[in-house]
Amino acid sequence: MKWTVIETIACPSTGIAFSSIVSLKMLKMIIWYEGSVIFPPGSTIEPYRDGMALNGKYTPLTIYNMTSYNSELWQNMKNKITCPEITGNGSDYCLSPFRCALKVCPFGKKRITSEGERP
Repeated sequence: MKWTVIETIACPSTGIAFSSIVSLKMLKMIIWYEGSVIFPPGSTIEPYRDGMALNGKYTPLTIYNMTSYNSELWQNMKNKITCPEITGNGSDYCLSPFRCALKVCPFGKKRITSEGERP
């Protein structure tokens, strides 16, 4: 079954991403996952045994849960999950003073290594 991603939020402290998705039959769900991708809005996903196909390309990831979509729950999650980079800093690099657990930045920022050097 193919799903279309409506919106995605990602938690920098846990490394878990949450995407609201909709099926062709208009069934809405929220999927909780962790991996080296963040599902962008408008993309299509298709479940596989140990991962997903994102726009037709397989990627391994861990799926923690899928729940029915609830707009109040989704809004509450969006309000509580924050990242200092959400407002943008004008740099290509993440300047957050906190360690980020995400494997990929949802804002496209690059990490600065622990030695302060840019990769």
